[in-house]
Amino acid sequence: MPRTQEQNQVIKDKRRGKLLATALKVFAAEGYDDVTIDSITKASKCSHGLFYHYFPAKPDVFRALLSENIMHSGALPPLKAALKARGVKGLAVLRDYLNKIDGASISDVYVAKIACFLIDEESLPKEFVAFAEENNLRGVFETLIHQGQETGEVIAGDPAEISLAIIDLLEAAFARRLEHGAKAKLVSADIIFGMLLRGAVRE
Repeated sequence: MPRTQEQNQVIKDKRRGKLLATALKVFAAEGYDDVTIDSITKASKCSHGLFYHYFPAKPDVFRALLSENIMHSGALPPLKAALKARGVKGLAVLRDYLNKIDGASISDVYVAKIACFLIDEESLPKEFVAFAEENNLRGVFETLIHQGQETGEVIAGDPAEISLAIIDLLEAAFARRLEHGAKAKLVSADIIFGMLLRGAVRE
């Protein structure tokens, strides 16, 4: 007995969902610049033809991920809240976020990795730049560090260089987590926060 239209749609939706789930992992692991259709199809164990049935090109699958997965995730960095809190209190907001991500599901780790480091991708289409800028973790760290230095609560040094050092630590930690799973912890956000502070400030 042939499948009904509804049954066919269920199968199509399932295949598309599997492609998106795999693409999320691949974009997190490789970064937008290095992802290819081939890398997604190999990870999904599907043909190029099946991929193109759902997504005409790489930007299309990434657009779908943004609208259907990433934008609705609770794993996006709370950068507006951190900037509103300012200085050391803002850094504490990011500390709490990173601690939360450290214990989060692997799909949330994928979302966090993509969002926090998308700003560094060189081939990013213009339509995704606004999202990348809104989630520019490095830039927010730099701003908060500068504010903390003005109040004497954060260590001296170039805020841009300190921020870059933190991001390098986090990026390496995310890479380990994606490769080895939950047994690979992120860099302790409490340690990073403590390294930034002067004196006994521990809010």
